[in-house]
Amino acid sequence: MKNYYEHIAELKIAEERLEYKLREKENIYNKYFSIVSKIKDVIARNNAINDKMSEYLIELEETGLSAEIERLQNQVNELKYHKNKMEEYLSGLEGVEYDFIKLRYFEEHHYTLEEIAQKLGYSIDRIKQLSANYEREIKKNYTSITLKK
Repeated sequence: MKNYYEHIAELKIAEERLEYKLREKENIYNKYFSIVSKIKDVIARNNAINDKMSEYLIELEETGLSAEIERLQNQVNELKYHKNKMEEYLSGLEGVEYDFIKLRYFEEHHYTLEEIAQKLGYSIDRIKQLSANYEREIKKNYTSITLKK
């Protein structure tokens, strides 16, 4: 299963991709609406701005950039939502449950069940029991997008 740090890394990558695509969109916009072009359009006072806007929007559609930006925005929003759900879930736990979930899913290092048992001072059987309970609960409450195997 993906832990919190892997989820954060995936979110940061998606945000970087979105920023890159938004810069591409800005470059296309500047191609049609540069400062010099704006001055000429104001002086000419014709329909050049509307024509350029149409050309700009057509290029965004033809290149697939507008659809890609929308897809990336949705992905970033979904990843942020699941990140918040993970943080909310952890904040609602206490005691051994908190310690187990934190070590298993919220630490940068992937701790094995044996390592967790040793760190927490519990038997491996108790930790396996906790793990099985939380695995069921996590699968029930989170989508496959959030916590992939």
